[in-house]
Amino acid sequence: MHLPYSDLPNHQVLLAVPSKRIKSAVVRNKLKRRMREAYRLNKHLIDGLEVRLVIGYVYTGPNEPADFKTVQDRIITSLRHLNSHYAHTPHETSPT
Repeated sequence: MHLPYSDLPNHQVLLAVPSKRIKSAVVRNKLKRRMREAYRLNKHLIDGLEVRLVIGYVYTGPNEPADFKTVQDRIITSLRHLNSHYAHTPHETSPT
């Protein structure tokens, strides 16, 4: 999920790992750390956009935790998609 905003100073990211899918809190936190680090290392892919985004990532993978490479590949794919979509689209105003 993503929403364009023009008045935010930076992009905002929400990371969620459902407890229904991953029972252990330790494993959920590990997955959120992996997702956060993958975003941190690759946020430069969307830093050049004029519009600021509010992005939500929800872990929907297998019941066992994905390794960092898998998580990073998925984050990179989504950031590239957002970049290609918003690089050529005129930015919109904030939703009311």
